[in-house]
Amino acid sequence: MHFPLIKPLLIRSALLASFSVVILIVMLTFAGCSGTSGPPPTPTPPNTLQQPTTPLPTTLPLPTTTQPTTSGTPTPVPTLSLGPGPIDPLPDYIEPGIDVKKDRVYSGISVTYGGGLGQGVIREVRVKVTRSDGTIEEKTLPFSNPDLIGLGDSVTLQGTRRPDRVEVTLLAGGKYYRVFNETLAEPGFYE
Repeated sequence: MHFPLIKPLLIRSALLASFSVVILIVMLTFAGCSGTSGPPPTPTPPNTLQQPTTPLPTTLPLPTTTQPTTSGTPTPVPTLSLGPGPIDPLPDYIEPGIDVKKDRVYSGISVTYGGGLGQGVIREVRVKVTRSDGTIEEKTLPFSNPDLIGLGDSVTLQGTRRPDRVEVTLLAGGKYYRVFNETLAEPGFYE
């Protein structure tokens, strides 16, 4: 018995398999080499809320001291107050759980939302730190959900190793409420 058609068929199959392997090796060798170099683009979160550009209204005037001038008449000079200040009364339907902590080692001041009554009406939480060195920093707490504050949403600002004043203000029902206004310090640890 002689099968004359089998030998060319085997040769063709072997050539086709070899060619396929070569193509596969070439594709694997050059895979990923056609992109551009550099960092990948950062994704933009969808539906982000525009933060208002107007400054937070404040009703607390800075206390003033007087300094004599060359003409002999004293002029008032604002002084920085690190003491705790007043907070605003909240409507009955809002009881936010705001946790404010100062790290004893690195002096970072963390503000975390811990839930509470009125979560659906809170539209913004602003944190203002008045440091003992006279600098002021403000940040808005980023929400995990673009339209609603979430349990555990937080922001951290840098403090100093001295007492720092922290003010937390939230926007609810179209009105700003100062809900935290205290001086944070760890007495005895830094001294």
